[in-house]
Amino acid sequence: MEEEFTVARLFVSKMKSEAKNLVSRAATLEQQQAEANRKTEEMEKELSESRLTIVQVGLEYGYRQSMNRSDPKYLRLRITNVFQCVTLSKNVSTF
Repeated sequence: MEEEFTVARLFVSKMKSEAKNLVSRAATLEQQQAEANRKTEEMEKELSESRLTIVQVGLEYGYRQSMNRSDPKYLRLRITNVFQCVTLSKNVSTF
């Protein structure tokens, strides 16, 4: 009878140990999942920003290609933009 109790105690001890290991492993996996989710969100944000940049560059390139640089309208627009940038930078530098 004593031998059966010893076997039962060993079994219970082993089960407790396995339960602790499973809890520890689950916590580790949860941490890894949270880190993976964070990295995925960062990469998705970076991808979105990169796509926006690509679209902006493509639009600017297309605009420049469609405009004839010798066209007076284009030159006036370009000069106006330069003056606006200079004025804006002066206003910002006064703060």
